[in-house]
Amino acid sequence: MMIDRRLVKRLQALKAGERLRLPARYSAEMNVRNLLAAAGAQTWDLVQYIDAQKRSRWIVGRVGP
Repeated sequence: MMIDRRLVKRLQALKAGERLRLPARYSAEMNVRNLLAAAGAQTWDLVQYIDAQKRSRWIVGRVGP
């Protein structure tokens, strides 16, 4: 899967305490981890949300400076 550079820039622009819900195409944990690796060595809070239809979504939050 190709990494979306616009999404990487949005992640890099997050301030401490802010969160971003990732698009549905980032439903596999490996894709999410690759995206975070492309965004750089920062501390992330990663939460998996599974809805009533058993679809997986991810919420990423920035922790620290």
